[in-house]
Amino acid sequence: MMGPAESPQWRVFVSYTPDLADFPHGLSYVGAVKAAISGAGHVAVDMADFAPLGTAPVIVTKANAAVAYANDPILAPLTK
Repeated sequence: MMGPAESPQWRVFVSYTPDLADFPHGLSYVGAVKAAISGAGHVAVDMADFAPLGTAPVIVTKANAAVAYANDPILAPLTK
């Protein structure tokens, strides 16, 4: 098992819908996931980290998720 200094840094692609970015108020699910990824010494990556390409977002999301070491979709209960 590798120690923290020997562990490679991962790029973790975080996929979420815009309404989850601020839900629940305070520390959102998205914020909590990104904080956990950073706290583990890795880098959280999401669509905000990429410039517009004139390509459908779903294509860009799939391409970025494919090259990330881990993909972390955030699932939350639906609210009205």
